[in-house]
Amino acid sequence: MGRKTKLVDPRVVIAQNHLSGKIVAFCETYLNQECQKLCLKLLDTWATHDPEALLRGKPEVSAAAVVHTIASLNDLFYKDTKPNVPATEIAYFFGVSVGGVNTRVSALKQTMQASGVPVEKYLTKKSKSHSEGMESLFDQMAALMSQMKSSTPLDGIASVDDEGNFYDAERSAMHAFYDLMNEQKNAQSPGKLVSGLQVLIAQDPDFYDSYGALGDILQGKPGRALLKEACTRALGRIKSNSFILRVSWGFLENRHLLRALLNEAIACWKEQNSENAVFLFKLLLEICPEDNVGARHYLLAIREGMSFLGFEKTFMVPSGFGYDSLTLTSWFESHSLDYPEDFSAWQKHVDEYENE
Repeated sequence: MGRKTKLVDPRVVIAQNHLSGKIVAFCETYLNQECQKLCLKLLDTWATHDPEALLRGKPEVSAAAVVHTIASLNDLFYKDTKPNVPATEIAYFFGVSVGGVNTRVSALKQTMQASGVPVEKYLTKKSKSHSEGMESLFDQMAALMSQMKSSTPLDGIASVDDEGNFYDAERSAMHAFYDLMNEQKNAQSPGKLVSGLQVLIAQDPDFYDSYGALGDILQGKPGRALLKEACTRALGRIKSNSFILRVSWGFLENRHLLRALLNEAIACWKEQNSENAVFLFKLLLEICPEDNVGARHYLLAIREGMSFLGFEKTFMVPSGFGYDSLTLTSWFESHSLDYPEDFSAWQKHVDEYENE
């Protein structure tokens, strides 16, 4: 007997062809041929592994879900990516709601997982290169962390509670740092401050405000290297413990870790290394959703194509001390909706906190 051929429901074939036409029309308007091929490949996976899904609901929602998924996987929602398209524009083009598309995307992603097709099959060449680059970054950081060992014992013990909240150890270096900065704030020469900060780093290599302050003084390559080292140490401590979910700003002993990540993120942004900057700003939002450092604003600015200097010029108050909070808040609320992949989880946390 010959092999039985699996019967294909003609309704599914018609639905797939109909969706293909809508997807091609969208890609020709907003994206490119490479993205179009990936969208059609994903649609074919969907039709193969869950054909009934193509017959349920409005076809426009299904077409939008395919495009949204490819855009999400390849960071096409962000203005620093070429090509790019906002999630709201995808929904508008197909005449459907963003909420409806998100629900359909969740179902599609479940089918993707069940299909066994690697996610890499749906990535553009640029996205594959970025993914490999981030893996290399983690490898470099892990290698550096393995070489770094604190030369002095801690004054206390860092801990993580049952809810995943991290509490860094109390450090005498922290108090010595504040005393040193206060003593030297009016000094005519930074010599004593530089030597004092160097001593603090030697005494406690895992108190990171000393690196940031010394980096601000030295500037150039030496200063930049200090920011990188502080970030590497902070990131290694946070990422090496899978139980750590939150690093609250409200706990004073944690602030030097968060500042180390923030300083490096801003430095990367200034250098137009938006990939590393985005990674660090998103990590800050994840582990510190109260966001006292303003990571959400910086992240949105990068997505909107702003430089750090442009952001400062736009939102800095005339005195130069801080940002115009009303203008900044209004801008964030109106533009962050275009980037659900970045801000939906953070907004959910905020809503839950306000409803407590």
